[in-house]
Amino acid sequence: SSSSKSPDHTYTDYGIYTVRLVVSSDKGCTDSTQSTLRVHPQPKAVFTYNDSIQCLNDNDFVMENYSSIPEGYLNSFWSYGDVSFSSNSVGRHTYKSAGKFTVRLVARSPFGCTDTMEKVSVITEIPVIKFTLDTNQLCLRGNEFKATNNSTYNGIETVDYDWSATDGFTKRATDFDHNFMNPGKFEIKLVGTTTEGCADSASQMITVFPQGESNITIIDSVQCSKGNDFTFGNESRVDGARFALMSWDFGGVFIDTVFSISPNQFQFPGVGKYDITLITTTEHLCQDTSKGS
Repeated sequence: SSSSKSPDHTYTDYGIYTVRLVVSSDKGCTDSTQSTLRVHPQPKAVFTYNDSIQCLNDNDFVMENYSSIPEGYLNSFWSYGDVSFSSNSVGRHTYKSAGKFTVRLVARSPFGCTDTMEKVSVITEIPVIKFTLDTNQLCLRGNEFKATNNSTYNGIETVDYDWSATDGFTKRATDFDHNFMNPGKFEIKLVGTTTEGCADSASQMITVFPQGESNITIIDSVQCSKGNDFTFGNESRVDGARFALMSWDFGGVFIDTVFSISPNQFQFPGVGKYDITLITTTEHLCQDTSKGS
């Protein structure tokens, strides 16, 4: 109650209320009137995220609507902060650029009563992963593949770079440096991941060529000068490739031949000890050397 001429009053609950006004004169004369008013239910806007921080490349924000009202029904109005709107009960939105956006849910009753809830969506940049190899083909012996990381990232988070190769090699580093133990084709892969888990990757193929193994056999290593006729066997072998050239050095006399398992004959011009060298060269220019005397 109030004795004010024009009172103000706030109701704490919805419902139908009767307001009565009684006026009295100083002579004790009275009169009264009454009126009925209705206080409509107040909606409560509530929503939750599937994840409030997501990566730009695959962001998909789903907002579950838990808004309520004691009586009646609600209409929902979403504003996603990037000039996009929706009147669906459940909010769902994909952003096209990185940044922070305010998501606003307005719950409205048929009588115009409203409530609002706001949350912030964060869309983080993804790294752009790329790298260059110093070469993509090497012979097995002494191979060392190096790659330079040319990745870019425009965000504010830290990026971890993880290298791997299909021979089982893994390493967290900016650049790549690795020796392969066996010939074959291998994939080198670089994955860049931000502290928020936003990732990109790039990969390239490399080839390690078979080395080949040079192997000389000497049938009779000591002979008389007159009429000497030495026979040199070639037991060189290579797996996964073929020999393109055999380079013989008969103590200063050089002869190039194609690969053959047939013995090579050679006569030396004079008395002495001669060092014999065979350099094998594969079709991929991988070389190996063996010696005999």
